Amino acid sequence: MKRKLSLLSGLCFMATIALAQVKGTVVDETQLPLPGVTVTVKNTKTVTTTDPNGAFSINAPSNATLVFSYIGYIGQEKQVNGNTLRIVLVSDSKALNEVVVTALGITKEKKTLVYSTQTVNTEELTKARELNVVNSLTGKVAGLDVVRSSSGLGGSSRVTLRGDRSISGNNQALMVVDGVPLDNSTAQAGRVNGGRDSGDGISSLNPDDIESINVLKGASATALYGSRASNGAIIITTKKGKQRKGVGISYTGGLQIEQPIFLQKFQTEYGQGASGIFSASGEQSWGPKLDGKMVPTWSKDPADAGKTNAYIAHPDNFRDFYSKGTNLVNSIALNAGTEQAQVYFSYTNTNATGIIDNNKLKRHNFNLRASGKLGERFTADLKATYLNQDIINRPGVGGGNDNPNLGIYRVPINIAPEDLQNYDYINGSGFLRQNYWNPGATAAANPYWAKNRNLADEERNRLTGFAALTYKILPSLNVMLRSGIDRYTDNGEFKWYNDTYVIAPQGDYQLNTRDVREINHDFLFSYNQNLSKAFTLNANFGGNIQKNDIVTTGTRNNSLIIENLFTVGNTNGSTPSRSIYQKEKQALYATADLSYKNYLTLTVTGRNDWSSTLPKGNNSYFFPSVGLSAVLSEMYKLPEFISFAKLRGSFAQTGNDADPYNLSQTYTSFQGGNSVTIGRDATKPIPGLKPEITTAQELGLEARFFNSRLGFDLTWYNSNSKNQLLAITLPAGSGWASQYINAGNIKNDGIEFTLNGSPVKTSSFKWDVSVNYAKNNNKVLEISPTLNEFLLTTAGDFMNTVKIVKGKPFGELYSRGYLRNASGQIIVDVNGLPVISGAQDVYVGNTRPDWTGSIVNKFSYKNFFTSFVISARMGGVVSSFTNANIYADGVAAKTAQNRDGFIFDGVFADGSKNNKQITAEQYWKKVGGRNTPAGEVFTYDASNIRLREFVLGYNLSGKLLNGKPFQSASISLTGRNLFFLLNRAEGFDPEQVIGSGNSTVGIEAFAPPTTRSFGLSLNLTF
Repeated sequence: MKRKLSLLSGLCFMATIALAQVKGTVVDETQLPLPGVTVTVKNTKTVTTTDPNGAFSINAPSNATLVFSYIGYIGQEKQVNGNTLRIVLVSDSKALNEVVVTALGITKEKKTLVYSTQTVNTEELTKARELNVVNSLTGKVAGLDVVRSSSGLGGSSRVTLRGDRSISGNNQALMVVDGVPLDNSTAQAGRVNGGRDSGDGISSLNPDDIESINVLKGASATALYGSRASNGAIIITTKKGKQRKGVGISYTGGLQIEQPIFLQKFQTEYGQGASGIFSASGEQSWGPKLDGKMVPTWSKDPADAGKTNAYIAHPDNFRDFYSKGTNLVNSIALNAGTEQAQVYFSYTNTNATGIIDNNKLKRHNFNLRASGKLGERFTADLKATYLNQDIINRPGVGGGNDNPNLGIYRVPINIAPEDLQNYDYINGSGFLRQNYWNPGATAAANPYWAKNRNLADEERNRLTGFAALTYKILPSLNVMLRSGIDRYTDNGEFKWYNDTYVIAPQGDYQLNTRDVREINHDFLFSYNQNLSKAFTLNANFGGNIQKNDIVTTGTRNNSLIIENLFTVGNTNGSTPSRSIYQKEKQALYATADLSYKNYLTLTVTGRNDWSSTLPKGNNSYFFPSVGLSAVLSEMYKLPEFISFAKLRGSFAQTGNDADPYNLSQTYTSFQGGNSVTIGRDATKPIPGLKPEITTAQELGLEARFFNSRLGFDLTWYNSNSKNQLLAITLPAGSGWASQYINAGNIKNDGIEFTLNGSPVKTSSFKWDVSVNYAKNNNKVLEISPTLNEFLLTTAGDFMNTVKIVKGKPFGELYSRGYLRNASGQIIVDVNGLPVISGAQDVYVGNTRPDWTGSIVNKFSYKNFFTSFVISARMGGVVSSFTNANIYADGVAAKTAQNRDGFIFDGVFADGSKNNKQITAEQYWKKVGGRNTPAGEVFTYDASNIRLREFVLGYNLSGKLLNGKPFQSASISLTGRNLFFLLNRAEGFDPEQVIGSGNSTVGIEAFAPPTTRSFGLSLNLTF
């Protein structure tokens, strides 16, 4: 009996050892918790990971050894001598930046990834800062192309990765913040050819709150997002609270001065008039030479009647119109936490003034994030961000009379700046009128009238956030539930004073409201387990429900009964409008990473979407991906100088669904007087609509050499996008204007190359350099069985047309141009003037770049640091509607040449050499102007290289902070867009275009001068 009791006691004792629960916390050298650390009972399959607070719990024998591993840190083994452990992991400088955030917020070791991804250093975002944070990514990611609109403060930017895929749909990368997609759409408020860009969603993100940015480029990287991220994704992770003693306080302050760069050159020899004869009401500058004589004033102000002015040049009237802009930022963040709960709060205030001095931006960002443990198994993470932004007098874009840039570009040189600023007056009837030298002009305005009498106030209130709850079911299995919201309202008020020529001769008043809401509900099961000593499985299974609602309302007066009384009721013919956009998408997805000895990883993903915008039978579509990653340096014994080598390959499918309301007939109501008319929309529905599908392949090679002092990443990719949604024109007799069809096949292939190195690395000095290069080849393989060309859209001016052409790349630009004979010689008419095509059917080039690249250098010497970015965007064309107008007006510098006559190099229709003399005025009026310009003459190579960013700073430390309340402090001098090393566009920045749509790339139209900025930044932590 005693032997049985003894045996039973021994078994119980052994069971107690086997079932002992070991708890602990893992921190870094600064005592901050490390989440996601892998904790393994040595020589067993028992494994767990630390939670967001660095805490773990694992069943292990009391005499077992635990292995702690975390990429970027030196691994550690610890014998269990008790039930509570505190582990300090030390960072490994050779392995830093090896953990990245991927799709759905899943953190992975970079060496296991089967696709290309690139992490952006966020330190410079708060130093050489931009109002739109995505502009700061330019030159820092291979294959990422950013062009910005010319709409002033808070304007939108177009961000694409690996080319354009969708003919009429969205081609921009998806923005994801803390796992929640961010609406990044734009809307135009105001008038056609004089509208205002409302700004995109990402432009209001606060860079001070960003912890990390990871760019997922290809379909394999984004397949888990399905049709939402067929164009790649930018994954942004924001800061959160950390366990620490007391409350951490950090402050960032910055002041930037924005200075116009005047690239355009104006002639200073000739003034108002035509054919060499002065005219005080002339809009163009083909008058006589400036000789200083007294001429009648142009002013229509009765107080100026009978006055004369000296007929001299005023070369500063263009420069004087613009001012130095400012951007003042103050940001404070509080960080506190215990082992159980952590909190992060920040507030950022931004006040900016544009180079047009009544264009102002005020922005308030509030951010609150709380996370912590709810018992042994639950962790919670909650975040709420509120934005209030007010933009005053965002300038119009394009060729509308309410764009002040249009007016100032066209001012004759003999008009003095002080006279120009007398932009309005009271007429004999007591009414306010515009003071312009040619009243009622169809395409002109006094620039100061356009600036001060066409007013806009746009306010945005935005709330984004999420609530996430994670439950640890087993040591190796947990489930996360999350709901996220992105809700914002744009309210716009627009005023056009009476006597705004053409667009509002009787004045106008407009109110717009755009209410945007997106809600996402997610669940995600995560399983991590060592299947054996050789195999490890990381698997995830989840689902998503996405709901989008957009309601846009507006009221426009069209004219004012009482002059300049801006109320909705002050009209006889207001036009109300209301549109809705509703969409729902449901998805299930799964991913699994099966690793063999941590050097061979097979990744498989699958996602199925169900979209409300597609018909039954086609509304369910599946996106698979598969990839393999092989770390060659761990599989084979390579030469000692090779620190790391990896080969990867993948295949994936993603796609796009469609906007709503394409499946059934839609109707629009119109208000006329006291009655309402309902009319059938002219677009024929497409009941068999299919989702657009992109199939992509990718191969990559990564290597590091000489103890990781030198490394590269080379990627080749190929993709085909089919089932494009196109609106084709139908014959008039059909009863419809257009019909949507599924057609089209667009191919993108290319290479991306990054090179990183540390040429010099000593105890006090370090030099890091990186090179980015990307070349994308785009080709339209098919449009439809009956179409070889598709009009993408008009380009927003009167000069260009953007087409999709079979066999050509996306974004072909056509305009009017010279007529040529079979030998390519330009044909002239009987007067010796070139003959111009009547239609926009002359090919002038493709608007997309041939390649993009950059060099990023970083230096540090003791406490000093500096960095600079040189970026290149080479190839492609850009067309300038501005130049077409100012050359025809005779104000551009080149128009001073040949005013006495020259012979144009061309031939008559019979092939004989042209011998007729013409004047510069005749020539430039023939090829330029507003209504029928020859875009061939005003289209340029868009290649440019510039010093994009510069930072010089000093970290205060040691004795300087001894006894001070600061933990750290740094001060930086910064600059952005400092100067061009190469610019082949004539008189403007080729990256500053009319908008952020598919058809606006390569189109410049009365953009303000590009700017350089200089700044001072201060960063403090307490």
